[in-house]
Amino acid sequence: MSEVRIVYSSLEDAVDYASKARTKIDNYITQIGNVINTSISNLNGSDSYGYAQSAANLASQKTNDLASKKTYFVNLENSLNSVISMAKSVDSTVATNISSIAEGYIEKRKWYEAAGDGIYNTFCVDLANHFSLKTIEDVVGLIGG
Repeated sequence: MSEVRIVYSSLEDAVDYASKARTKIDNYITQIGNVINTSISNLNGSDSYGYAQSAANLASQKTNDLASKKTYFVNLENSLNSVISMAKSVDSTVATNISSIAEGYIEKRKWYEAAGDGIYNTFCVDLANHFSLKTIEDVVGLIGG
């Protein structure tokens, strides 16, 4: 049997990274336009050797390269958001299906049983699942176990 583990926080961190990269690229493109292209267009005199035009062409090429990189990060961000949304939807559906199946076999929990379940799930399931096996191995190694 296979197991798929999706760590939403890692996916959300990747979305944040892609978003920040996209923003930095936008800022860089704007800076190229404001600083380089504006300066070149404001030059006085003739450009008989073509240096200014060459610089403008290189700036334009850099802007185009950055725009394609920005597209990559936009697509990455959208794809990751789609994966997160789909995974959460599937998780919710599975949880609902498990609950509906369990209702046929398990009687309704009393309030103190539900509270105990909540405490158990928080400390023994959720907290344990929050840390990876490698992290636990590192902690045990530091303690000297």
